[in-house]
Amino acid sequence: MRVSGLRRELIHTLTHTHASHSANDKKIFESAYSASYSPSKEILQECYDEVKCGNEIRSVIMQNERVISGKGVIGKIDGTDAWVTGEKVRANREDDKIPLNPFTAGGE
Repeated sequence: MRVSGLRRELIHTLTHTHASHSANDKKIFESAYSASYSPSKEILQECYDEVKCGNEIRSVIMQNERVISGKGVIGKIDGTDAWVTGEKVRANREDDKIPLNPFTAGGE
């Protein structure tokens, strides 16, 4: 998925999350979102800068060359304890029954 698609999906998710709260919870959400915006913006800006200057794709190409030459291995994560546990948790939960804390949601 392209960055523009991810951005569009994030905006949609935030808008939906905000709209699902009561008036009081919206204030809490907005407070948390505002508090987390600046640090998040700095991190995202660094990611965009890495993509823009070519560093990000360069590191992907270098890792691929290491794997092809046999000097580097990318481990599989889908068999790790955390991955297997996560699959079990997600399979057994009912997403629509999980209470959404407005402060936590605003700090995503």
